[in-house]
Amino acid sequence: MSKKIGILEICEPNHYSAVNGLMKTYASDINNKVYVFSIAKINKPLKENGLLPNIELVEWDEKQESRTLFLDKIASLDLDRLHVCTISGDYKSFSKFKPKAKEIYTHIHNIDTWFDDTVGRAWKIMLFDLKHKTANRKRYRIVGRFFLETLLNSTYRKAYLNNLKERPHHFIVHSEGQMNMLSDFVPKEKITIFPFAIYEGLQDQSQGNTKLRICIPGIITSERREYKVFFNSLLERIQELKGKLLLDLLGYVPALEKEVMEVLIKNLQKAGIEVIYYPSFVFGQQFDTAISKADILLNNQKVEKNASGKYGVTKESGMIFNMLRGAKVGVIPHDYQVNEEFKASTLFFENYEKLGELIVEMVQSPEKIKALKSKATELSKMYSAESLYKRLRT
Repeated sequence: MSKKIGILEICEPNHYSAVNGLMKTYASDINNKVYVFSIAKINKPLKENGLLPNIELVEWDEKQESRTLFLDKIASLDLDRLHVCTISGDYKSFSKFKPKAKEIYTHIHNIDTWFDDTVGRAWKIMLFDLKHKTANRKRYRIVGRFFLETLLNSTYRKAYLNNLKERPHHFIVHSEGQMNMLSDFVPKEKITIFPFAIYEGLQDQSQGNTKLRICIPGIITSERREYKVFFNSLLERIQELKGKLLLDLLGYVPALEKEVMEVLIKNLQKAGIEVIYYPSFVFGQQFDTAISKADILLNNQKVEKNASGKYGVTKESGMIFNMLRGAKVGVIPHDYQVNEEFKASTLFFENYEKLGELIVEMVQSPEKIKALKSKATELSKMYSAESLYKRLRT
């Protein structure tokens, strides 16, 4: 039966991959009509990755129209289902959002933010940020955020959740770890696990690599990821790695990090490790091409996000889903929780000393990666749009 599906994403340009996977999964049923309500920065990579005939992009012109007016237009539409993919930044506008759609599917990226939304939590996060992030954030901004969260944003988030109770609603998360935590707050039957990216048969371009090519997707920031200790572990093993390793830092260096990161990168390059990095955000075909050339994808994420948030539990990194999209082997921290099926094509490291040893082993024994690549391909084929559609037919 034909359905009209709406997908709303106007908050996070970095989440274009999630929109791409979701819209193509619905569009795999030719009877569906899929409307994507988005912004130019998201529509550009969506077009690069290809649009199916039953997908229509509806762009919000941020300069000509207020967010509230755009949301009001969407709210008035007769849709069978509306996905609200990200709510961040302007919580106030979403607190008043009451769509006519028959079902509302809200994607939850930070479970603690939405369902453990207390003054005590905000206080712990402020103290954590003051202790760990003063190099990148002004103290007055950290304290100001505490008051913004407790006095305003928390109230707006609660209003949005209360509005959901008035109509049929559902929640989307990206992993079993997230589902387990969210089920402490809402019934499990109201939760669906759906990946942040899908497999579209991306061609593997790594066969001709003469060096072990390690790709690290994501913005290059020491606040979220560990670079200095990782780079030092490589330099300590430079005799085994010199001329045999290529690092593709598939993100960009923010202005606040640029001076420090460029010194760290140049140290690696001088020692004989090839490093690629980018001056601006990487997306669409450029991103896919870089992923396809990689032998492995590395997640150097700091698993503890803040005092209440933890990757793999309260929120997800895009890393696991880049592995799916590119059918690639992943190397991730031991403490990062992943779905059971990912473990066959994933290597785990306990610390960066062990990671350095693991990379040397991979350089010296490439057949190990070859065996894991085969398992990664098998897994990715389970995450095509057609295979995933049954998850959304509830």
